[in-house]
Amino acid sequence: HPVHDWTALVASGVSFVGIKATEGNTITDRSLVAHRDGARQQPLDLVIYFHFARSGDPVYQAARLLGAVGPLKPFERLCLDLEVLPDDPGSVLGWVDAFYARLQRAYPATRQLIYTSKRIWDSFGSPAWPRASRGDVALWAPRYNASGNEPAVPAPWSAWNIWQWTDGGEHGPA
Repeated sequence: HPVHDWTALVASGVSFVGIKATEGNTITDRSLVAHRDGARQQPLDLVIYFHFARSGDPVYQAARLLGAVGPLKPFERLCLDLEVLPDDPGSVLGWVDAFYARLQRAYPATRQLIYTSKRIWDSFGSPAWPRASRGDVALWAPRYNASGNEPAVPAPWSAWNIWQWTDGGEHGPA
């Protein structure tokens, strides 16, 4: 959702935000620059820029994310939003690994994130992934519910790092 008033957002108690940056081979979110610049002017603990995965070259898509966001500030991280699988589910782990290898070359000491669910990870065989089991890539897991039940954690993570229980809202006039 668009943020029109960053001051009101932070005043409401928000301490971190996720900002869509890029998608697939060609899409850059039209609000990215405004959102990035607005977030950087606030006392946020964490800003996550995410790339929505689509079929295509993962190294190219990672480079697009890096280029669109520009140099990261110390409180910023990058994330792959893995909800829609590439064309060949059998090659997803290789695709994801190549994407993160490119991010790691740019930011070798920074722990990035992945947004995915157990259902999605299981849909391509619930593979072991050393970057996850070593803790190199943190898990941002969705579970929208009012019950308070935590999200199921896909293998190979042992726990979620961020639990998203809503898709947010808008702050300020449009």
